[in-house]
Amino acid sequence: TATADAMIAELMSIVNYAEENSEGVFFSNALLTTSTVRNLLANTPRSANSDVSALEWFLKNNTAGITSVDVARELQSGTGIPAGSHAILAYRKNDEDAIRLIVPQPFTTLPTQRIGVEDITIAYQSFGGVVMPDVGNNLLAFVTV
Repeated sequence: TATADAMIAELMSIVNYAEENSEGVFFSNALLTTSTVRNLLANTPRSANSDVSALEWFLKNNTAGITSVDVARELQSGTGIPAGSHAILAYRKNDEDAIRLIVPQPFTTLPTQRIGVEDITIAYQSFGGVVMPDVGNNLLAFVTV
């Protein structure tokens, strides 16, 4: 129900939060959200007289240098995100100290086994979590659509 101006103002506050509250020590330069949020921004006109969407205007005018909004299904409700919400993650892209996955055991396959008339291959991989040494670069915000 928010206006395009209100949506843009919230996006600006999300991407500028780290830099403004750390006196420039931390900053975000990338944005990740659900396809629902991205599509809402892309399909909401900047104003009644504009042929530019709220998303286009944000991408051209943000000071964080964000040039695209990427999509991750993990940020939608029901995947650890509060019910009825979608998440927006502002983070520092291409920086190992911002966020990295720990994978102690890479993707491994066992030898193929014949069971009856079928050949079955079993595969496994360990996941050790996420490390964020400079967590101040990252901000997870929840929105309702």
